[in-house]
Amino acid sequence: MNLPAHAAAPADTPPWRAAHTLRPGGEREAPPAPGWRGHGPVPSNSWYAGSLFGARSQPLYALPLTVHADDEGLEVGMPQLQKQSIPSRGEIDVNFLHEAAWRISTPGSAWRRAVVTHSSDWALELELSAQNGPDMLQVSLAHGNPVLLVQSRHTRLDLHMQGKAEIFLREPQRLGLTLQGAPWLLNLPDGASWQENPVSRQIEISLPAARRFISLAVLPQQDAATLALFTKHAFVRIRDSRISWQVDQAQASVLTGYALQTEALAGTELRPLLALYPHHYHQNPALDLLPGQYASVRGPLRLIAAHSFSVKRALPGLLPFLPALPDGPAQQQLRQLIAKDMAGGADALLAAPGAGTYWQGKGLGRAAQLMAVAEQAGDKATRDALLATLKRRMESWFRGDGPGYFYYHAKLGTLIGYPDEYGSALELNDHHFHYGYWIYAAAQVGLRDPAWAKTWGGMVDLLVRDIANPQRGDAQFPFLRHFDAWEGHSWASGSAPFFEGNNQESSSEAIHAWAGVTLWGQVRGDKAVREAGLFLYASEIAAAEYYWFDLHKLSFPPAYQNMNAGIVWGGKLAHTTWFTEDPREIAGINFLPLTAASLYLGKHADYVKRHRNIIDAEYAKYRQIERAEYAPAQIWQDILEGYLALADPQAAERAWDAQGMVELGETVSHTYHWIQCFKQWGTPDFSVQADSLWAAVLKRADGKRTYLAWNPQAQQKTVRFSDGQSLTLKPGALALASQ
Repeated sequence: MNLPAHAAAPADTPPWRAAHTLRPGGEREAPPAPGWRGHGPVPSNSWYAGSLFGARSQPLYALPLTVHADDEGLEVGMPQLQKQSIPSRGEIDVNFLHEAAWRISTPGSAWRRAVVTHSSDWALELELSAQNGPDMLQVSLAHGNPVLLVQSRHTRLDLHMQGKAEIFLREPQRLGLTLQGAPWLLNLPDGASWQENPVSRQIEISLPAARRFISLAVLPQQDAATLALFTKHAFVRIRDSRISWQVDQAQASVLTGYALQTEALAGTELRPLLALYPHHYHQNPALDLLPGQYASVRGPLRLIAAHSFSVKRALPGLLPFLPALPDGPAQQQLRQLIAKDMAGGADALLAAPGAGTYWQGKGLGRAAQLMAVAEQAGDKATRDALLATLKRRMESWFRGDGPGYFYYHAKLGTLIGYPDEYGSALELNDHHFHYGYWIYAAAQVGLRDPAWAKTWGGMVDLLVRDIANPQRGDAQFPFLRHFDAWEGHSWASGSAPFFEGNNQESSSEAIHAWAGVTLWGQVRGDKAVREAGLFLYASEIAAAEYYWFDLHKLSFPPAYQNMNAGIVWGGKLAHTTWFTEDPREIAGINFLPLTAASLYLGKHADYVKRHRNIIDAEYAKYRQIERAEYAPAQIWQDILEGYLALADPQAAERAWDAQGMVELGETVSHTYHWIQCFKQWGTPDFSVQADSLWAAVLKRADGKRTYLAWNPQAQQKTVRFSDGQSLTLKPGALALASQ
């Protein structure tokens, strides 16, 4: 169905400008960042955010190493598996939490709060200054780098061993020992020396004035070849780390590049050692992997020595909405359900239990999804009513003259919506979850009213830049605020005030945000935003497959018996949420919201079916522990059966109760349309690819395929599929064809 045409944009004065310059009046203020001494906006929501905010630093999970700076010096550790019994669920979570093997200091020093003086995409410089003198430690560390470089103003460093050590290598410039269950290698520059103090359990190091630095590395194993390798690469200092991406529309793929700039503090070797995560090395034969691996909370980490490497990923089909049902009983039933959903009027679709940016965003998402369903059902009156209501609600926030507004916090470089929810101001939490709903809804409006997108788009652009700024060096917002370039996924906590590191609960809400960014970039004709959105979308999906669902059987340790993780932490896997321990919501929070950008969830159909069954078994077990009022039988039944529909729509139709409970971001109409689409045309088929980013293939149990594609261009376009099929689309059209 073609999207409607609209009049040209109104006056040049952008009506949204006042909103982001308003001063907050009595609302919760954002936190100070005493640990940030770098240039530009504060990189909140990062893996090292715990070192930026709060009176004291939290441990940093730069796996395979962890570091923690306090007033006694710098702790360094290598996390080991710990099982944690959770009686309230009758389950076991697994931890790989920081435990110090070493404490690095200078004699007699007490240390001020550590500060980050420089950071790049996955590397940073941490500085500790003495409270009682001129001593200073400068620490170079990077996510994935097993080598820690420490530079000192003092010519004496003390390395206190936190436990009993077994020394396996004694040389003038090298010391190898096993400590806290891991082998370590200390490398010293020429002219330095060390001695063991068995009374204080310290390694006392004397450094030459011209070379006041050491290298401390955790080893994957302690054979001679590994010792030689780590000695060769001991003094490679990472100065800059950069991620890049190239979107190939014809191949429907994205190539992610990782590149480093280094210097040699000693020797001539310039290639750093990198401990790759499963999403880096799995199914990536181009990598020259070295022997040995580390156990970690993300699964085995594998080594390479390189300045750069790349990872190529297929882009799952991304559509703006699902197509119209064929004329017949299902389409008639859908129109009746739309009328029921609209019985309270369009404004009722925006009603929410909270007044802040998350719940208001959920309301926008609910209305936007119903708008698309009504449009595809031929109900233009409902479509237009919802379109007008969406615009009116967002405009009131963007102007700042309604129940809420957005405020730009210049000191931190972030956009905060007031009223705030879930720590979105106080701790800078969850902006990508919250604003993802706004951006997605704005994109849906913009597809139908380009003039509105032109008039109000400046404010939506700010929302995009807050969570996913693709431009480096922006004075207002950091580069890709939420996304961890090395981990391959986002972090939700802004200030990460946790010993366990940063965390993210809903992988699917992050993916939804990146789908919204992609669609908004398409609406705005902004290639940089669109391609950044596609990169984030593909990357976050891959991370969800590895670290939330363990679809490749590489990440979850055997002690973790659940099929999914509810919250992924820097040092922990937890089968829970921030709001409940009900296993249906633990699973569902990583499915919702179900949109046309959610087809990726159906890539592994057998897993979907098994997972859906396991959810029921887990719920039965949970009901034996928890009272029934905390676990109503139909909670999120539409989300769970919508998930099942991606693998078995007939079973989903039987299980879904159209008269039952409705998740607060859903409508009965949307769930019905969702299930019926897959019942009619089949489930996602990823064995066939298209030469377009905006295409998908569905396949029924009888083998019949249906080809879907959307043409956002102003010219006719032909989309070709890898099995020889093609689909010619008019401008602005979403079309389908079956074999």
